[in-house]
Amino acid sequence: MSCVYPVWANKYGIAQETTAGTQNLAGYGLLLTEKETYIDPGLQENATKKATGNQYQKTGAGQDFVKTNKMPTTTLPYHGSAANMALPIASLLQNISSSGVGPYVLTCRTIDPLTSADVCISKGDTSDFVAFTTYKDNAGLTTQGDVLKGCVVRSLTLSSSNGDPVEVSAEVIGMEHDSAVDVSSASYTDYAKAPIIHSDFGANVTLDGSAIDLVSWSVTINNNATQRNFTNQEPDKILFGELDVTVELVIPYGATDYKAAALANTDYLFEIWKGSKTGASAGDFYLKSNFNLSPNPQITDVDGMKAWTLSGVGANDGTNEAIKFVLATESELVTVI
Repeated sequence: MSCVYPVWANKYGIAQETTAGTQNLAGYGLLLTEKETYIDPGLQENATKKATGNQYQKTGAGQDFVKTNKMPTTTLPYHGSAANMALPIASLLQNISSSGVGPYVLTCRTIDPLTSADVCISKGDTSDFVAFTTYKDNAGLTTQGDVLKGCVVRSLTLSSSNGDPVEVSAEVIGMEHDSAVDVSSASYTDYAKAPIIHSDFGANVTLDGSAIDLVSWSVTINNNATQRNFTNQEPDKILFGELDVTVELVIPYGATDYKAAALANTDYLFEIWKGSKTGASAGDFYLKSNFNLSPNPQITDVDGMKAWTLSGVGANDGTNEAIKFVLATESELVTVI
């Protein structure tokens, strides 16, 4: 069962929690007015008659649903800026630091599974985590809204191409879903700043330190988070697994033989940024990924231009991380608890 809302009604709020799994309806608003979003509340239709011991939720249509241990989810697609990516990225990577006053600089690195302890967020935690509440405002249609509590981002894809804004697709998982929360008093502070446009990167794109022209790019980060239920119906723990990073770049054809580089198992350092790498000004965005070039890079035609399509898997080479972000915002949008 999914709760789907029309495009014009989409307005999601996202606010960091101070206690994991306890809703916070006062925070910063993501205004998703151009893309459809939905909440999957983690309910599964039950076609059989009720049996003693099962817990059901009765819907308005009279259908019966049995509660399962499926984690409630939603996908947030939107146009990205340094500000509106801060909280989702911090919850995805967890290993963060923040500093500064106007701009506030948020630095995010990967967690190395070989040297770092497991990251596990439990309901009721009040430190050492970044979790948030995602809530649906029905744009004045009703005071009742859908709320996901104890949310983190499990998978995040960033991409852009010629003339377009940075596209963000964040897969959000939560500990608990509630479809009847009064959101009429929810307090939004909109941080949907103007999105980063592909051309904003200009010459600030490098591969192994050399500037390159970039037709398009895509980076996907997955923390392989899983739920832990034990005897509870609702998930009450989220355990992060090993981080996976995949990179795809489309660049104009040149003299470099990437097929030979792939056969040689070559690592490349991809860097892309708007403004400063260090977050000197609000709105600055920096991403770097060290990745191992996958076999058989393709030579393709892109609008009549010969181009390489390079793909690879992020890998920490001992100096450069598989993924690193630096984001600079005008306000302190993420608190390191």
